[in-house]
Amino acid sequence: MIDRADDALGTVTATRAAGTIVRFTVIVREAGDRRTIVRASGQHNLEALTDPLPFQRFYDALSQSLFLAANNVE
Repeated sequence: MIDRADDALGTVTATRAAGTIVRFTVIVREAGDRRTIVRASGQHNLEALTDPLPFQRFYDALSQSLFLAANNVE
């Protein structure tokens, strides 16, 4: 569930509560004409996520979404 989104700051925070609480915050910044920087941070039960797997899954899903959007695939 999206908790908070701020277009001016380029941030989105979402939480999933399925037995444990996982919260992700994503920050998006433009870095030139055709570049965007995306930074993700996460918490699991209020502890910083250090396992790379949730981040890999996030960036894989983001990459697929950007590819489909760039190629006009619905």
